[in-house]
Amino acid sequence: MLDGGYMIIGFDLDGTLLPFVFPELADPYEWVKPTFKKLHEKGHKIWVYSARFNYEMYPDAYPQFVKVKQWLIDQDLAQYVKLSPFKPPADIIFDDAAVTLDGAHPENVKRMKELLEIND
Repeated sequence: MLDGGYMIIGFDLDGTLLPFVFPELADPYEWVKPTFKKLHEKGHKIWVYSARFNYEMYPDAYPQFVKVKQWLIDQDLAQYVKLSPFKPPADIIFDDAAVTLDGAHPENVKRMKELLEIND
């Protein structure tokens, strides 16, 4: 937690907050709105990020950004979050595609190498 008493919390969009149906947007999972509301009430900063509007990866990504912005409004979530095309500098990140890695532990490095099929 930061000195201000709040955390910056990052959430990936597709697969984490809603089912992945790119390029469409599904309804958010049931836990999303009440969770965002509680986090917001506690003063935490919530960032939603997605590669779908990452302009460095997809030069025509702006329409997706606009689409997601409108989706947040339609789902009554816009007042709780900020959007980013990149993973934000956060205290904690929630992402369906993440594999956690503490590089200080040999077992974690071994598991990473297994997942990536890297042999020593």
